[in-house]
Amino acid sequence: MTVSRRRFLLASGAMLGGLEAGTVGRAAEGDSARLYNSTFDIYGIALRLVLGIGREAWHYVKSRGSAPVLDFVERLNAQHFDFHVPTLRHDIPVAFDHLEFTVEGRPRLDKIDEYIQALRAIANKDADRLVNQQEIEEVLALAAKAGGEIHDALARSETLRLNYDVSYKQAQFRVSNLVQLGHVRIELALLRSVRMFNGAAFVADLKRTDAGTQVYTSLWADVCIGRREGPLVRRIAAREIGCREAQFLAEVEHEVQVLVRNEGESRLSRMIPELIRRIAEGSLQG
Repeated sequence: MTVSRRRFLLASGAMLGGLEAGTVGRAAEGDSARLYNSTFDIYGIALRLVLGIGREAWHYVKSRGSAPVLDFVERLNAQHFDFHVPTLRHDIPVAFDHLEFTVEGRPRLDKIDEYIQALRAIANKDADRLVNQQEIEEVLALAAKAGGEIHDALARSETLRLNYDVSYKQAQFRVSNLVQLGHVRIELALLRSVRMFNGAAFVADLKRTDAGTQVYTSLWADVCIGRREGPLVRRIAAREIGCREAQFLAEVEHEVQVLVRNEGESRLSRMIPELIRRIAEGSLQG
């Protein structure tokens, strides 16, 4: 079947409009992946990418001053807590739910509860509600103890998993982290349709090599493009989605390189929150 120039342009315009506004109807899928090597240590990258949401949230709490830090500790609950998390554009309020922490498949949420109780003990004895040097040292010692236990588990070649749900606006995601000796993996999956996204998934897989770290990233999206669009428009839409995915993955790679080369402040820890923001707000573009 031939397609007139007018019909092709109208369909293309509807497709591009659908990528921004979204309507219920047919969908187009796109996926993109990148594989590259970094000279930086695997856990340096992982701390800023895989665990970036938690790091950015904690930095935000600390930046608010000592009293909000203590208030946050008093309200802290392993099963639900709220944060404002910085992204590349602006801070977003996110909710964390259904936290799971396992070591070799054994639930160890008690270790996180133990950490929270110890933090509360430090906060509760604070009469003036100002963080002094002694309290800072106690918190650092507590963090060092927890970090040492994780390091020992990894040295025994045990597998650690940290999973949780993240919600922002109407979008809900499941984040799954796997940490082994020389291997870190994050998976982020959209749990239900939001705006024009029927589905979306991001994977970052980091493996230690003799030269440093091998980094594999992939991004997939299933996007509504409208009711009447045919196969040609869906193919064009899939290509456009793939280009936007590749652009985001290139941004991730760039921030890794900034970190490795020490060329300035790397924004790597904001990339996962940034992806959450883009999907929730309806576009993979910045």
